[in-house]
Amino acid sequence: MTVTSPTSMQIITLLISHERHMGKLYTAYRDAFPAQQEFWESLIREEEFHAELIEETAEIIRNDNGIFAESRFRLLALEKATIYIDEEIDKAVKRKVTPIEAISVAYYLEKSLFEQNFYDIFSLNIGVVNALFTDMKGMVQEHIARVEEMREKMHRQK
Repeated sequence: MTVTSPTSMQIITLLISHERHMGKLYTAYRDAFPAQQEFWESLIREEEFHAELIEETAEIIRNDNGIFAESRFRLLALEKATIYIDEEIDKAVKRKVTPIEAISVAYYLEKSLFEQNFYDIFSLNIGVVNALFTDMKGMVQEHIARVEEMREKMHRQK
């Protein structure tokens, strides 16, 4: 994959992969920390839903000849984030992470994804695409709030 001129399909594929990697990370956390199983399960389901939304959006754009804002996207940032997620999955599987560290990593990843505007890659001139990604951004904001709430709760219990 090239960093300077990514193709639409490279970006879509990487975004889908990123969402699924997040789900795998949350699965590793669920398995490592049964006391927070319900919390991690909800995030796992939502990450899979995000991947499905991106797939649907790709189909809409492909079918409607939507304009994809490739120049606004940096593959390297998402590639590095995915590598980081893999490293964190490995730590969780090997039980080399505490619950507070896990929730902090989740918070960092959710917040950085939102702040990097990874979902602003589509030209929003297609109404249904705009709606899907507005919904997704809202879901990510809700993830951030829930993860932050859990993080604060864990810190109070220390």
